[in-house]
Amino acid sequence: MHDPPKLSPGDLRIAAQILAAGSAFQDALKNDPAVAAQRQELCQAIGEAITEWGAIEGRLAEIYTFCITGAPRLAQGTTPAIAAFHAVINFNSGLAMANQAALWRLSKEYRTRWRTLQNKILRQAKHRNAIAHFSIGYEYNLAGKHISVYLSPHSYTFNEERPKSKFKLSGTNIREHTEFFRALEKEIMAFSVQIGAIPATPVGQLQEFAERLAGRLQDRKDKG
Repeated sequence: MHDPPKLSPGDLRIAAQILAAGSAFQDALKNDPAVAAQRQELCQAIGEAITEWGAIEGRLAEIYTFCITGAPRLAQGTTPAIAAFHAVINFNSGLAMANQAALWRLSKEYRTRWRTLQNKILRQAKHRNAIAHFSIGYEYNLAGKHISVYLSPHSYTFNEERPKSKFKLSGTNIREHTEFFRALEKEIMAFSVQIGAIPATPVGQLQEFAERLAGRLQDRKDKG
């Protein structure tokens, strides 16, 4: 190993000044109304994506609970299993739990379909992790114009597959991922209905529920 270069007191002062100037410029960017609006829009997109991914985790909890207990959602005695699933912080660990339970519970036909669904979940989980753990960055020219706000890996993150520039995520990129998350959640829900993890609700009951909900909303509007 090579020893790190030794810097003179003068070199250290210059380095400190450069860092201070960069920090001041970053602060000025954040206080600029146009940049602040872009940052707010980006953060809103991040929040929507993470919230939508939470719905996916909820669907996985339903599959896990059904495969462990044999009972559908909200049935008596299922609370301990669903609580145990949500107690696992790491997503991959939770998915592994659901996978093992599914392999034991489901028939061969459904196991094949589950593996396909699991692979989709794993692919989308990489995008979720990027959205959750990347840092906000600012791109601008020397004149301070054409500023854009985006998500990118931390400066120390190494990836040998793609250059760092490919990892920039704009608000539009994040919203596109959110739509994929939403579609995946619906696909998981449909699978859950097919295996019996979620009881199929007759169309008539859905219509009745929608009408009751509309009536309650109208009552609140009239009173309020």
